[in-house]
Amino acid sequence: MFIAPFFSFIDVFPIIKIGVGHMRKEFFSVPNILTYLRILLIPFFLYAYYCVDNGTIRFYSMIILFISAITDFLDGFIARRYKQITSIGKLLDPIADKLYELVLALVLMKDYPLFKYILFLFIAENAMLLGFGFYIFKKKGVHLDGAHLPGKIATALFFIFSLLMITFNIKDTLISRVMSISLLISVGVATIYYFRRLWNLLVESKVYEKLDE
Repeated sequence: MFIAPFFSFIDVFPIIKIGVGHMRKEFFSVPNILTYLRILLIPFFLYAYYCVDNGTIRFYSMIILFISAITDFLDGFIARRYKQITSIGKLLDPIADKLYELVLALVLMKDYPLFKYILFLFIAENAMLLGFGFYIFKKKGVHLDGAHLPGKIATALFFIFSLLMITFNIKDTLISRVMSISLLISVGVATIYYFRRLWNLLVESKVYEKLDE
C-alpha cells in the first residue's frame, strides 16, 4: 500500500488476455497470499478505528495500517526477489491499494472536510485510467508503462498524511490543513499528468498508424 505505485490499475490491461486456468495456478503464491491478508485487514482496521480506539492516539488503527504496509512491501519484495510476479498479483495488488485509498479517504472525510474533494479526484482519476485507458488499450494495443513520478509523489503523501491524521487527533489544526491542501494539489497534478499521458498515447498511436499506411 505505502510502497505500491499510485493508480497502478494502468498495469492491468494486458492481463485481460491471460487465461483463467493459468491464473488458478498463481492463486496461492506467497506474494498473493500477503495481498489477500492485506485486503482482509480492512474490516479489522474499520472496527479498531470506530469501536476500539477512542483516545488521543489511535494505537490499534495505526498498528493495523503498519502491518498492511509491511505486507505490501513484502509481497512486492518476494515477488521480485524470487521471481513470483504473477498475472493475478498484478491485478490484485492495485485493487488492494485502491480499497485502502477509498477506505482511508472515507474515514478521514468526517474530521477533515477537504478529503471529500480528494476522494472525488481519486474516483475521477481511476475512472479515467480504467475507462479511457482501457479504450486506448483495446483500440490501439498500448497502455501506460507503470506509475510515473507525479503519481508516486501523490501516493506517498496520501499514505503518510493519512497515517498521521488517523493516528493523532490533529483535526482543526494548521498542520492538518496544510497536509490536506498539499495532498489535494498533488492528486490534482497527478490526475492532469495521467490524462495528458493517455491523450499523448492516443495521438502517437494514430500518427504511427498513418505512417504505416
